[in-house]
Amino acid sequence: MIDSNYDRINKINIMNMQNGNDIIKGLCFYIDNIKICDLLKKNIKNVRKANPIVERKNKLNLKKKTIDPEKKSDSIKKNPCNIKSLRIFNTNIDINAIILLSKILYDNNYSKLEHLAIDCINLENDSLKYMSLSLCNYNSLKSLSLQYCNLNNDAIKYIIDIVIYVNSSITTLNLSGNKFTEEGICSLFESFLLNNVLSNIDISYNMFNLSSPFIEMLSKIIINKTNISSISLIGNFLDNDNLSKINDAMTFNKSLSVLKLPNGLA
Repeated sequence: MIDSNYDRINKINIMNMQNGNDIIKGLCFYIDNIKICDLLKKNIKNVRKANPIVERKNKLNLKKKTIDPEKKSDSIKKNPCNIKSLRIFNTNIDINAIILLSKILYDNNYSKLEHLAIDCINLENDSLKYMSLSLCNYNSLKSLSLQYCNLNNDAIKYIIDIVIYVNSSITTLNLSGNKFTEEGICSLFESFLLNNVLSNIDISYNMFNLSSPFIEMLSKIIINKTNISSISLIGNFLDNDNLSKINDAMTFNKSLSVLKLPNGLA
């Protein structure tokens, strides 16, 4: 894959792999336009004892040779990477792979990723910290999925950094199947009021109670004119009193088209 033609590959899925770190490393070499043959050249060492006479001749020959300007420019020219979608699913990776991937994504000159999904992977908060530092400077991303990554409220602040970034282009955010509580989700939804492009939000199966504080924040999103058109809350808990509050807010709905509630309500 690393030596493939750049304009032919635009979608990569890495699924159910044990050697995830090595695969991510190879992927990053590909994105950064470093080929295996180039790496091998750098790692080859001359173990033979140098011959003084040959060395002197080589130095003289080097002085006589001139570098063609066109060839020189070709040697440093890099082709743009054309990967638009990357999904890493149920693959064994650690923080080292996340750091390497984040560094590559930080450089917008070589990567124009639009869809990033890291699902069913146990992500540490430090991993998300590095990702947020990268994605806060990344204005091509349209969808971000972090499903079933064992994330808790400590990760919310890093997600907020990504969402409210002034040049954020993310329209779809999927955080289903994590361990967020109502407090963390309230903070997250408050940040949505500062985002002008986000349209689809999925926080299903976080198993938290949709009590009064969250319902108040949700109502603000419903009655304010935002770009948000779809919210999924399936797999959480909602009582009848708070359901009636949502119904009242929907009377003043400005932009929401789809609202999926627990217990099959919509």
